[in-house]
Amino acid sequence: MKKLTFILTFTAFALFSFSNCSISSTARLIDGEYTRTVLLEDVTATWCTFCPAAAKDVEKLAKEYPKKLVVLAVHVNDEYASKANEIRGRAFEVKSIPTILFNGVESPGYEYTSLKKDFEDHLSIGSPLKMNISASFNDRKDSIQCKVTVTVSSKLKKTLEGNLRIALIEDSVSYDGRYTKKWNGILFDVVRYLSTPTADDKLKLEQGKTLSFEKVISIDTSWKSPFKLAAWIEDKSLISYQAAFQEIK
Repeated sequence: MKKLTFILTFTAFALFSFSNCSISSTARLIDGEYTRTVLLEDVTATWCTFCPAAAKDVEKLAKEYPKKLVVLAVHVNDEYASKANEIRGRAFEVKSIPTILFNGVESPGYEYTSLKKDFEDHLSIGSPLKMNISASFNDRKDSIQCKVTVTVSSKLKKTLEGNLRIALIEDSVSYDGRYTKKWNGILFDVVRYLSTPTADDKLKLEQGKTLSFEKVISIDTSWKSPFKLAAWIEDKSLISYQAAFQEIK
């Protein structure tokens, strides 16, 4: 009888845990009428043993869904890290790398099958926002000028608050493999610039409103195009409401 009780209790706990895991992945997202562009952040480092395999699977997913997914490889504690990247990693309370997050929610795994399922779950949830981004080099090609337009659904029932974030992503970076040869000489989707929210980036998203923002991002001479410029709006717990991106060559 004790054995049966233990089995039933363990089974109930396992089902409860599995149910919570499957729900928590998207439960914090706010649904809406607009198709969602999914934001994937790969918290990574060049010295990490398991990061090259995770990055390969992330790249495979990005190629399968080129218009629906934007990838940010957020390097921490390595030669591609920045202060903003380190702050981002700490904000997510990352305890090990690689850590993959979809729309600010940590994914339970980093193998392709797990990533694809998590991505499709997030893609199935709409968004209350529509975002468009247009970006181009200036004449000297030492900066990028961008304009972000945000349309708030007329069906939104309550005003949302959020922060506008911008990232400049170098599409592919040659890497000498000084720590591990598993990178095969290339790093994908390296975040070169990550904005820190200012007072102007703190938004009130009211029903039916359209907001517009213009930004200028300086480019280091060591960075090489093509780039992607990504923009997204996130809540105070870093959950993304919506994202958009544009390739710049």
